[in-house]
Parts: sequence; structure tokens; C-alpha cells
Amino acid sequence: SSNRHPSRRGRTSVRAFESAPIGMLMVSPDGNLLKANDATRRTLGFDCDQLSQRGWDELGDGSPEWASLISDANGTESEHLIRQADATEIWVHASSTMLEDDEGPFFAIQLVDVTSQRTLEDSLRTMVKAKDEFIASVSHELRTPLTAVVGFSDMLIHDQSLVGDERAAMQRLVHSQALSVSHIVDDLLVAARASNGRLSVTPRPIDLELVTKRAVADCAHAASNKPTPSIAGRAEAWADPERVRQILRNLVTNAARYGGEEIGVVISNGGAVARIAVVDNGAGIDPKAVDSIWEPYSRAHPDSPTTTDPIGLGLAVSRQLAVLMNGDLRYSYEDGNSVFELTLPAVAMAGVS
Repeated sequence: SSNRHPSRRGRTSVRAFESAPIGMLMVSPDGNLLKANDATRRTLGFDCDQLSQRGWDELGDGSPEWASLISDANGTESEHLIRQADATEIWVHASSTMLEDDEGPFFAIQLVDVTSQRTLEDSLRTMVKAKDEFIASVSHELRTPLTAVVGFSDMLIHDQSLVGDERAAMQRLVHSQALSVSHIVDDLLVAARASNGRLSVTPRPIDLELVTKRAVADCAHAASNKPTPSIAGRAEAWADPERVRQILRNLVTNAARYGGEEIGVVISNGGAVARIAVVDNGAGIDPKAVDSIWEPYSRAHPDSPTTTDPIGLGLAVSRQLAVLMNGDLRYSYEDGNSVFELTLPAVAMAGVS
């Protein structure tokens, strides 16, 4: 508190100072805290005694901008990350004005907690960055196979010298690249429908072995440099066959892009639950990144030197689809293997004979 004895007008000013909804302080040019109102105490978390024992430097972040708040006679403003009494960090917008009364000059400081605004701004910046990265990735992911489809199609139509095995090889390339585009579009449509609440599934009894074989065949282009994934086990589930096929395509393609040389799909029936595990002997995902792989546009292996960046939707939409079918999708690393396990209601659980 201050030793000043204000006039009637001064007492009115003091009342306005104390009742102001934002933090206000009076600080001498040498850093002595003269007065702080209730809003300041709430913002900083200090009581009167604690504040009286602290100098201006101790309240702030020690930056030159903080020091200039009580050294620039023209007044200044800046934002600072400071610690409250309980060590919680908050952002404050600080502004200063130099005033003078009978006892000499002092700085009137206003402190406004802008933590929520800063958090929102950070979130918006992250969203904008994610959007920009997403657009760039989608453009690249679509342009690459489309370029191949257009180029090889043009050759097949106009180059009459292509015969036999050469023509057949180009036809296979056109087909595989067209599949790549189709799979990307499938994931984009799922993400769009999920965002506006229009994503749906049509479950029925399905043979998981048959669906898995079709999904693995869909991924032949993605795993062309690796042995065909093995398939073991049988089970029936109550699920949408096209959505299960989409999930498995994403999982097998993910393993082909980033996993080890050995990829396998293991199907099993656990009574009420049917399971499909896509297993590879690769290095696995950093444990710190496991939670984030289910977020849209995230990448489990962003620094892979051998692949282009995917759009980061495959795992996110796969889990969304699994949950929509009353199942789940989880990742684990067991005995040197990465395991993505899809669980679905078994046919018996759904009451289907």
C-alpha cells in the first residue's frame, strides 16, 4: 500500500483504482511496487503481503520489454508469459503510462490476463498450418498417381507400338494408380461425412477372411516391393464389409509404407468379439506419438526418407469407422512387432445365426 494521503478527488480515484475489473498497479521508476488493486491480486495469485515483498523485476519475465514498462517515459505495451503465485504460467498484456503526483512520478500499469486468447490464437495457427499441410499433401498424393494414370493411358491409346507384355504392364500400372486415387478419395469422403455427422455404416454378417483377402489384393500396388502379406485364421463379424475392407486397406498400406519386410494379417474369434491384427516386424511407432496417430492429418512417421508424406487420414478414419461399427482399433508393439488390432462384434453377439 501507499503512504499518500489523497484529496477528495484522489479518494474517488483510489476507489476507481481498487474496483477496476482489470489489474492495475502503481510502480515507482526504481521498481518499487506502490499499490496493486484486487484484480491484480486475482490475476497474479498473490495476496497483499506477498506483493509488498516483491519488486517489479520479480513479478515479470525478466525481459527488456518488461523492464521498459517502468523506464520508458512515453509509455509502452507488450505481452509476457509470467508465473502466478502457484507457479502456473499465464500470458498477460501489460501497458504503462507515466504519471506524476505530489510525491513524484510513477508508472500506472495495467495487466490483462490474455491466456485464453493466446491459447485460441495458438490453436488457430495450428489449424491453419495443418490445413496448409493437408492441402499440400492431398495435392501431392493425388497428383502423383493421376499423372501416371493420364500418362500411361495416353500411351496406351496413341502408341500403337506397344504390344504384349509391355501393354499389359502399363495397364496394370494404370489400374494400381487409379486404385490409389480411389482409396484417397474414400478416406476424404469418410472424414468429410464424419465432420458433419453424416457418416453411416451398413452392418451384416461377413466372412473376415474373404474381406481381408480382397483388401490385401487392393494393396498390391502399395506393397509391390515386399512379399504379399500372409493371412491366417477365420472369423465372422457383424460389420459393413466395404468399411472393414477400407480399414484393412489403410492398415496394410501403412505397414507396407513404414513397416518391416514381414507383414501378416491374423484373424481370430474371441467369442463376442472378432479380431483382425495387421502385424509387421518394423521398428514401430515412437511411444510418445502413439496417441496422436489417431488425429486427422497426423503422421506416425513424418520423417521417413523413403516415402512421400501421406495425407494423414488413414488411421483417423479407420478408427472412426471401427467405433461406428461398435468396434475399436488399437496399436501396440509386442515382441518386436507393430500390431494394429481391429475388433468387431462377432456374429453371435449381434444375434445372427
